Amino acid sequence: MRSIGARLVLGALLVSFLVALVAAFAIQEQLDSAEAAAKLEAEHVATALAYSSIDEVLNKDKKPLQKYVEGLHLLYKRDITVVDLTKRRIADTDVADVGSVYDHDRDGEVGQTLKDGRARYFTETSALFPAGTRQIVVPIRRDETRAGSPIVAAAIMEYTPIYNDLLEVAKAKIRLIVGAAAACVVLALLASLATARRITQPLNALTRAAADLAAGRFDTQVDADRHDEIGALARAFNDMAAGLKESQGKLLAYGRELESKVAARTAELSERNREITLFSKVNDFLQASDTEVEAYSVISRTATQLFPGDSGALFVTSASRNMVEANATWGPSPPDNVVFPPNDCWALRRGQGHLVLGNEMRCRHVAEDGRMYACLPLVAQGETLGILHVLDGPAAEDKAGEERMQEKFRLARNFAENIGLAIANLKLRDAMRSLSIRDPLTGLFNRRYAEETLLQELFRAKRQSTNVAVMMLDIDHFKQFNDTFGHDGGDAVLRELGAYLRDQIRGSDVISRYGGEEFLILLSPTTPEGARMRAEQIRDGVKLLSVRHARKSLGAITISVGMAVFPDHASEAEALVKAADIALYQAKQAGRDRVVVFGGKVDQPAS
Repeated sequence: MRSIGARLVLGALLVSFLVALVAAFAIQEQLDSAEAAAKLEAEHVATALAYSSIDEVLNKDKKPLQKYVEGLHLLYKRDITVVDLTKRRIADTDVADVGSVYDHDRDGEVGQTLKDGRARYFTETSALFPAGTRQIVVPIRRDETRAGSPIVAAAIMEYTPIYNDLLEVAKAKIRLIVGAAAACVVLALLASLATARRITQPLNALTRAAADLAAGRFDTQVDADRHDEIGALARAFNDMAAGLKESQGKLLAYGRELESKVAARTAELSERNREITLFSKVNDFLQASDTEVEAYSVISRTATQLFPGDSGALFVTSASRNMVEANATWGPSPPDNVVFPPNDCWALRRGQGHLVLGNEMRCRHVAEDGRMYACLPLVAQGETLGILHVLDGPAAEDKAGEERMQEKFRLARNFAENIGLAIANLKLRDAMRSLSIRDPLTGLFNRRYAEETLLQELFRAKRQSTNVAVMMLDIDHFKQFNDTFGHDGGDAVLRELGAYLRDQIRGSDVISRYGGEEFLILLSPTTPEGARMRAEQIRDGVKLLSVRHARKSLGAITISVGMAVFPDHASEAEALVKAADIALYQAKQAGRDRVVVFGGKVDQPAS
């Protein structure tokens, strides 16, 4: 039979064993909880660091990032390192290590995180800390609010201090449990059970709260009424949860603000792209325009797309430079004043854009209705060609309306620069074309133009089975005018006759100075008899002309006319001109001042 003492001893031993067993279980759970809490806290702090430091990481100047890391070191009392994609330190708690390659991860955890973007825990070994320090590495992405955003760096943070703190708490409890068991074996079981219950319940609550926190429920709180280490740990946990919640709120607000800015910038870039595309298209059309009328039509259509709901006009300065006239208008209420002197516009007077938002000086050509408008001078090669006038659509006096009008002013300035050069090029092209086909003395078409037009008219006449008449006119005794009145007098006769002949033909007919005192008239369509009658009318009218030069009358003018008709006298252009020239020679031989119709058939031009 066992003695009471032995049973007590056995019971004490059993209780001690049970106490030790329960204590070991509680200690292990506490250590596990401490490890989990330390890692969780480290991961959240490191993630918050990644979120909050993205601007400094992307900045070329890494000094703000270094200051930020040093500030976090002072705040959290732990080492922090930021590395780029090559593991080179771009910021470190120890400034001397900045620029060196981080190589304290034995299994390459930092490199793996930079590749796959997963946070990792590892032990850093170095000469200073041969036992190793606990570290966590998290990726830093270009846009933390968007999944799959490119990784630009990684943050490495030491979490050994918090782990050691939690471990010290666990060791203190172990000493308490062991001391209670050694002091009173009889009460060891009760003490161990009470202690275990007192310890495990808050730790379990803290563990559950930590799991909730890890799941993103940052409103989680634990009971912190106790005034011991567990209470301090609970209060620290609550403070950490509150801090993480605040950081989450800031990050969410920052994310929303960033999304708003990105959306606004995207819309702005889209609008700029639309403007560039539209400017490119309008430049193509303006370059392809044959006349100013076509160009003005293109400008009007483009302005309607650039300034929807607004009105405006393109004013071009006249050749005399004393008036400005609207050659293109658009919008629901285009300007009423379409012709005005240049001094009525401040943009023309100052040589720069004029924007009116409220109380600025208004141009005299704009109605006094209080609406905002802009005038932009059209300048090309140092010459002011006119103005682009844009009148704001809806009347508005608020700040948004003024900002909108300022944006239209910027757009109108770019539009004016594009169309100014295009109009100048078109005017130059028209002037060069006119010089190439006009006779400078009489203003009539020249021989080259007449011959090209004759080919076109004969092609049309062949398809439509109509007649084309060619008249060759020559001034009788023109040499006498030059000999008597000089070449200036002869030029006056040519100008007067050219003006008269221009008034005697139809819009479908062509008259040209063929050479010297010879003129060629193409009548298309016509009939042989109608062409002859027209030639006689012209000859009779010429005799009624009164030419004066240097306040002197140059006397009467007579002409001789030779005429040939397609297809009666020739079927080709050169042969038809030759036939008319022969008829003219016959009219000269017959005594001049008469009309002679070619009497034969010329199938091929004379060789």
